[in-house]
Amino acid sequence: MTVRVITGQGVDACPDGFLALYEHSDYNLPNGGGRILLTDEAIPNLKAHDFNDQVSSVIKKIYNCSITLWTDTNYQGTTFPLQESISEYRTMTDFSKVDVKQNDTISSVQIKKW
Repeated sequence: MTVRVITGQGVDACPDGFLALYEHSDYNLPNGGGRILLTDEAIPNLKAHDFNDQVSSVIKKIYNCSITLWTDTNYQGTTFPLQESISEYRTMTDFSKVDVKQNDTISSVQIKKW
């Protein structure tokens, strides 16, 4: 089980078997790079990794699990479930939640392996 924060950009910055949370939309590309949180485990509080309310795009290269992003710590608040068939979320608006602020609102990540 691993959680680490790196600096980088693009889809290829996410290795197989990990979920990548990018601090900027479009996988940090327009900004010339940025921080990326890589994880293969649940994180009840992103503040522990200095990534609370920082997520703007997501890459999912972890399989055989369900993944839900939450707006509050300890898996509370509004949910943003990642679909099994979708691996790239270029912006947080890709979740299409009407009337919900989506960018820079994620505080916990739940990963349930099958």
